[in-house]
Amino acid sequence: MTEIGKTAGDGKLILFQGVEYKRAKFQMLGININKYDDDKDNSNNHQDIIDEVKRQGGFTIICHPHLNAGDYWPIEKLKGLNGYLGIEIYNNNVRLNNSGRAVATDVWDELLSSGKRVFGFANDDMHIFSRVGGAYNMVLSPEKSKESII
Repeated sequence: MTEIGKTAGDGKLILFQGVEYKRAKFQMLGININKYDDDKDNSNNHQDIIDEVKRQGGFTIICHPHLNAGDYWPIEKLKGLNGYLGIEIYNNNVRLNNSGRAVATDVWDELLSSGKRVFGFANDDMHIFSRVGGAYNMVLSPEKSKESII
């Protein structure tokens, strides 16, 4: 990161390393991990990604439930997975591409109503730099540290 006329990196920004896993057609984010190994041959087992991310001390977010206008992530599949922290309830890239429904609060509501304790996230899903800043998440944390946020 750079700024005009001064050095960047004043410690005000906390960054989490992560990756977007693409397994078959369903995608998930692994956040706060240090190793990425996506077994592309095992296209149907998403639970092992969730378990591996958790083993590394990270958390998993389900990506864009309504990508391409349909139910990209079938609700029964989401109900069958365990240990993910949340789902994208807003995806800015889906909105800008007009490639589905950017808002997925209906999926979130159904998961919560079925007993799943998952949080809602908003993400840019930034594949094009000019699209940054359309979504963000706020965290109430007792202190400004990765450990406190997680």
